Amino acid sequence: MTHRHFAVVNHFHPHVRDPFLLLRQRGKGFERFTEDRDWVPAGRQWALGEPVEGTLLNHLLTSWTPRPVRTEHRFFAFLDENGEPLRLAHLWNDANGVLAERTFVSEGWRVVGPCVFEGDRRVEIDETRARELEAVVTRNSREPADGRYRYWAVLDPVLQRVLRTWGGEDGTRYAQWSMGPRWHRVHVLDVVRDGTAQPVAVEVAEELRRSFPAIADSVGAAPAGCHQPS
Repeated sequence: MTHRHFAVVNHFHPHVRDPFLLLRQRGKGFERFTEDRDWVPAGRQWALGEPVEGTLLNHLLTSWTPRPVRTEHRFFAFLDENGEPLRLAHLWNDANGVLAERTFVSEGWRVVGPCVFEGDRRVEIDETRARELEAVVTRNSREPADGRYRYWAVLDPVLQRVLRTWGGEDGTRYAQWSMGPRWHRVHVLDVVRDGTAQPVAVEVAEELRRSFPAIADSVGAAPAGCHQPS
C-alpha cells in the first residue's frame, strides 16, 4: 500500500526538514512518526502540513530526530521605539502543532490570534519575565489622564472602523478601535502609520461609530489579520 506523508510545520518549527510532526496517511486515519522511529495512531488531524516524498521523505525517515509530542510555551514582549513593552504574548501548541495565543495589553490576558509573528520589535522572554512585565504594560497602556485623543477613520472596504490614539510625540503610541458603542485595544498598530487611516474630528468619529451595525461591535473582530503556516 502506498502511503501519503506530511510534514506538519508551524511558527515554532517552520521548516519541512525539521517539522513539528511527520505524519503518514493510512486510509482515512493518520499515524505519527515517533522518537522511537515507529508509527503510532495520531488521532484526528486539523492541519496536515506539507506533502513530502522522495529525497526529503527519506531524510526525515532516516536522519531526522522526531521530537516528543508535548506542549511548548513561548513568551514575547513587543517593544516601542524606546524599548518599553507595549504588549505581551504567550503562544503554545496542541498535539497537532496548531498554535494558540493569548495576549496581555492591559490588566489581563485574553486569547487571540496567533498574531505574535505579525509585528515588529518583538523579543522572546521567559515566563518569569512576562509576569514581571505585566505591571509595566498595564502602566504604559493607561488611557490619557487628560482624556485627549486623536481620532482616525480606517479606510478599509472590508472592515471599516474608527481608531482613537494617544501618547508619544505624535499621539499614536497607543490605540483603541471601535465598530460601535465599545472601544477595544489595538494589538498591532500599523494602519495609522501606513496611511490606511485618515485623521478625523471627534464629531465625525462619533457619527461613524453610531452608523456601524450593532452586530459589528459584538463580533470582537481583530483589527489586523493573523497568519500562521499550516
